[in-house]
Amino acid sequence: MNPEHRLRAFLEAAPDAFIVHDLDGRITDVNRRACQLSGYSREELLSMHILELEQDFNPQSALDLWLRAQPGEVFSFPGRHRRKDGSVFPVEVHLSVTIEDGQRNMLALIHDASRRREIEDQRERQRRLYEALSEINQAIVRMEDRSTLYPLVCRVAVDYGGMKVAWIGECDEATGYVSASAAYGSGIEYLKQIVVSIHDTVPEGRGPSGIAWRERRSVVVNRFQESELTAPWRSYAIRYGWGSVGSFPILRAQQPVAMLVVYHEHPEAFDDTLVRLLDEMVRDISFALDNFDREKERRHTLALLEENEARLRLTLEATGIGVWDWDLGSNTWQATSIYFQMLGYAPMEGPQPYAAWKSRVHPDDLPQVSDTLDRVRDQGLDRFDIQFRVRGADGSYRWVHNFGRAAGLGGLGRPARMLGLQIDVTRTRETLEALRLSEEKFFKVFSNLPNPVSITRLEDGLFVDVNDAWVRFTGHAREKALGRTSTELGIWINPEDRERIVEELRRSGRVLNCEVTVWAREQEADCLISAETIQIAGLPHIVMAVQDITEKRRYDALIWKQANFDLLTELPNRYMFYDRLDQDIRKAHRDAGLLGLLFIDLDRFKEVNDSLGHHVGDQLLVEMAQRIRECVRETDTVARLGGDEFTVALPGIGDAGFAEKVAQHILRRLCEPFTVGESQAQVFISASIGITFYPLDAQDVDQMLRNADQAMYAAKKAGRNRLSFFTPALQDLAEYRLKTHNDLRLALERQQFEIHFQPIVAMASGQVVKAEALLRWNHPQRGLVGPGEFVPLAEETGLIVEIGDWVFRQVAHQMHLWKHHQTPLQVSVNMSPLQFYGDAVTVQEWLDHLRQLGLSGEHLAIEITEGLLLSGDSGVAEKLQMFRDADIELAIDDFGTGYSSLSYLSKYPINYLKIDQVFVRNLVQDANSRALCEVIILMAHKLGLRVVAEGIETAEQRDFLKAAGCDFGQGYFYSKPLPAEAFEAYLNRTD
Repeated sequence: MNPEHRLRAFLEAAPDAFIVHDLDGRITDVNRRACQLSGYSREELLSMHILELEQDFNPQSALDLWLRAQPGEVFSFPGRHRRKDGSVFPVEVHLSVTIEDGQRNMLALIHDASRRREIEDQRERQRRLYEALSEINQAIVRMEDRSTLYPLVCRVAVDYGGMKVAWIGECDEATGYVSASAAYGSGIEYLKQIVVSIHDTVPEGRGPSGIAWRERRSVVVNRFQESELTAPWRSYAIRYGWGSVGSFPILRAQQPVAMLVVYHEHPEAFDDTLVRLLDEMVRDISFALDNFDREKERRHTLALLEENEARLRLTLEATGIGVWDWDLGSNTWQATSIYFQMLGYAPMEGPQPYAAWKSRVHPDDLPQVSDTLDRVRDQGLDRFDIQFRVRGADGSYRWVHNFGRAAGLGGLGRPARMLGLQIDVTRTRETLEALRLSEEKFFKVFSNLPNPVSITRLEDGLFVDVNDAWVRFTGHAREKALGRTSTELGIWINPEDRERIVEELRRSGRVLNCEVTVWAREQEADCLISAETIQIAGLPHIVMAVQDITEKRRYDALIWKQANFDLLTELPNRYMFYDRLDQDIRKAHRDAGLLGLLFIDLDRFKEVNDSLGHHVGDQLLVEMAQRIRECVRETDTVARLGGDEFTVALPGIGDAGFAEKVAQHILRRLCEPFTVGESQAQVFISASIGITFYPLDAQDVDQMLRNADQAMYAAKKAGRNRLSFFTPALQDLAEYRLKTHNDLRLALERQQFEIHFQPIVAMASGQVVKAEALLRWNHPQRGLVGPGEFVPLAEETGLIVEIGDWVFRQVAHQMHLWKHHQTPLQVSVNMSPLQFYGDAVTVQEWLDHLRQLGLSGEHLAIEITEGLLLSGDSGVAEKLQMFRDADIELAIDDFGTGYSSLSYLSKYPINYLKIDQVFVRNLVQDANSRALCEVIILMAHKLGLRVVAEGIETAEQRDFLKAAGCDFGQGYFYSKPLPAEAFEAYLNRTD
């Protein structure tokens, strides 16, 4: 190979791009790597100017550099190049000049610096996060509670950690919704607009924060604007420019108490290192929260100690005992006022020289006193007990008894001070009396200690004394205990416990918080025992204090049960079921077995609660749980997930047929009548069951539950009181519902809704006197969508409140435009029951809006369903009455298809009944439908109500209803629902 070919081969194989251009900037040669980096073909590059790639030079600056370059000289500089697709990436350029045939050309070696820049950026992020961790760790020392810690963490995560927004949220246990306790960064107003839940039953709980809370682990989404997990918040991510998000649960005792959520502007921002650092950050926060509690407890303990010390000081002063304190470091001494009074001196304030104290000791006793105290100080003895004479204020000497101990730790391992008590023992009688009083005071304190305390001899275990709390705790009288052992009294359930405690006392002289179970008051009691050996009359004794933790154990067990079991049915709850189902999946995986899951939901359970009361509903749920348990094996798990939702895990089944048999058995049992309530009324109810299997349908707990839920929903759609197996088609349907739900959230914002109006005709005159406003969704892909498809979804998600308010205001606006029409026109607006609960709709605001438009209540009618009137909610009745007081008429829609109780017709201010079209449709061929229509019309007129028949499609139907006395008709026979302009044209034609 000749040198030219060899050089060319070398350039083509080079890892970096080579570009040759002349002094005019025209590219004359490139290698393969230049094409790969730029995205252009060789032919395209050879037709381009170098500055079409280079972003940081203008033509004059580039030419100056090219002319300045000398052969053999290399210019190196960073730059940015633009690819064919428009993206810009960092490069390192090494530029040299070549001269061929007298022609000056520039040779540019271009190295892609993107990876290096990414590494540098990553290191910078890590450095800033380490700074954030350091800042938080330093702050923990200064902080006292979470109200100061949480805002600091958010600020540090943004200022040091490179996040765009950081917030810490806490969960409302009653609702399951998470709200921000602290937030910092650009775009925190977003937090007032979103909903975050910890429950996976709502879309807002199936995002990263809900998963992180439930599973107690960090969850990151590196593609915020694309991931399905963040779909409910995608529009906000686009608006605020977030590329990725991370949710990190803050745990205490392995339970989430708060959530740190951080947003980064770049996708793929959360790499493993960043996640580890943020995990470490929330662990530090958890430590800080624990530390706050420990500090609070420490301060409380110190306060108790100070209180006890003050009480002890008062007690000692009351006994006439002087207290003194010798500081060995400063060699100063001070004493209580009692000490000085005892010797006739006036009290001395503040520390005094130790030599002054020694000068008062009798010269004959001074060697003994000094020797005793020196041995305590120098030989590690912790106690002293000595009698000697001291000179009083009158010059006479009095005998005193001093006893005390060394305390603290000074230099060379010696004690830092000595604390002593002094008693005047001048007279034998006075000495005996003082000792008796002192002993009496001691036992009074001892007897009144709140915890059970006993004193026994170390060698034989005989009780020397017990306090009142010990008597109450064990149930043994003091007289019965003294002189006997704890073994004789039968206190130890396991005698080995006492042997273990005694052995430790012999070895170290102290036992702290030894956990045992004893027999007290004829029942077992869990205790913490602390004990110490003391000398009494020269013999070793044991002082043993008992802390009864039985109730605490019971409380802990109760807390555990409440956390893992449903309090009403005593079945495992959602959390316990998740754990057991996960274990069943693991076992099925190991054994290559089949695991079945049943998802059970009662049919129309809400009707029971509404009509019979929640207490009856609770009885029904308890009985239902018992019947389900009777249908399964001991090894199967029955759980209540919440409301009227139950699950059954069937591990180790041979085939799918077994699960079907169990489900059929459950359906049969649940169809049997339930006897509930004080009246022992019989209630009939059914259930819908969804069935799925591991590993046939799913690979984890969440997927199994979703599959079973979808299958259950299919069973309900198929008519209830049946079972349905999961199929891939159900998954497709669920995805379709999710997509529809997501589209629905954007429909209002994108103005995709429109109102159509269907005429309502007076049967007697044929004149159009009313209209019903009907909502349509003009979907960009699916075209015009009827309310039957999207209104149930809107009610499930709560969007119906916002949509319903929009409908009202659109209708009011249109009525305002139609005021000029000669025929008085009333427009009916359908309202969902959800719009009546709580503060969902403020009726007064609607009425004010009508008045602003110059409309009276007579222009509007409200259509509701029968189910709303059975809710028993006082707020519903109040809002209905406000409508009537404003002359807005009320109509019951779909009358005859709901409930058998008609008492609400007299309780509420109803004006119209609307006969459901299912009866009108069958008028001609069905005698029962004709009879029902006649009965409804007759009953309504007897009650002073008017009747509207829906769904009239033929002249025969119209004639029958007119003859039966029906007041108004509505249906395709007259007109289909029309847009506003078409409806107005229709009115003009019929006038």
